[in-house]
Amino acid sequence: MLAQGYHLIGIDLSPIAIEELMAELAIPFTERKLEKLTHYHHPQIDLFVGDFFELTSSNIGKIDAIYDRAALVALPEEMRTDYAQHLMQISNQATQLLISFEYDQSVMAGPPFSISPQQLKDYYSKQYQLQLLDSQTELLKGKVDAEEKIWLLKPY
Repeated sequence: MLAQGYHLIGIDLSPIAIEELMAELAIPFTERKLEKLTHYHHPQIDLFVGDFFELTSSNIGKIDAIYDRAALVALPEEMRTDYAQHLMQISNQATQLLISFEYDQSVMAGPPFSISPQQLKDYYSKQYQLQLLDSQTELLKGKVDAEEKIWLLKPY
């Protein structure tokens, strides 16, 4: 996405994950502290280390689209509603491309956690139209057959 000229924003609780990404990108970043977050800036990418719930719309600016590859599925069920609400609030309900998994959690507890289509509707359907774009079966972590699903969430 960087090569195509997009400006990207990412956040991770783990400084190790952000440091590995910056090393892989091999581009210079400036660092600054923002209250409870650390912000790494490059003209094409802003990376934050810290608690996602500390991120504000003023930290990230205008968001055109969201790619949720591994955030929602990494959270236990009791945190997902708060996550979805916070993400919609700070992004002004930007369109989302979301990856989810559906599988038997008695075989593997997660993360990534299994999220049913009904759960996604519970989290997002008041603000978004949900469209399943693709689904395929894969062996998740070598333990359980899972349906990987790609969803498009478009605001009403």
